Amino acid sequence: MAATSRYTSVPVRATTLNALRAYRVGGKSYDEIILDFIEGNPPESFWKEIERRSKQPDISLEEVQRRLGL
Repeated sequence: MAATSRYTSVPVRATTLNALRAYRVGGKSYDEIILDFIEGNPPESFWKEIERRSKQPDISLEEVQRRLGL
């Protein structure tokens, strides 16, 4: 098993575990539930980057390739 595939233990309070259990439906693992939360709540830096990119003018694929020397 690869190191990135190994399961670990994460200490949480019993109340947190009980709350987490409420999301365990349809055979989802706790790993899948946590990933769902992470994907549904990106960090503030993600939104700042989206905002920054939205202020840039659109450029064509050809222009991107030209700028990258491709």
